[in-house]
Amino acid sequence: MSNISQIEEKLYSKNKSVRLKALKLMLKHPDSTSLQLIKCLCSSDNRNFEFFKIFELEKAMHAAWDRIKGVTDESIYIYLTDFYKQDEQANFSLVEHILLKIDTKKAAEQLQIIKNRKEAGKN
Repeated sequence: MSNISQIEEKLYSKNKSVRLKALKLMLKHPDSTSLQLIKCLCSSDNRNFEFFKIFELEKAMHAAWDRIKGVTDESIYIYLTDFYKQDEQANFSLVEHILLKIDTKKAAEQLQIIKNRKEAGKN
């Protein structure tokens, strides 16, 4: 498996194919941090499901879901808050799903905060 810093560099390639391959490698890499996994799961590149089979992303994503369960790293909560705020309507479902997969007290608290914020926006 490639060096994690080399994989991370490829996540910023101009070539989408290179980015998708790097996403798969990062999601499967045993040394990926929780934050790296979360960033890959939130990537706009993996929102187009037509690429899942071509790049075998689905299996890698499911493995990452298992790895983020119970994580407590504060940086992931900061990242998810910032990511959610970038486009609350578009990002709500993904952030909700990730927080449910993390399944910690902190994740439940953060999920309640964004649900309240979403509900307040409807009024």
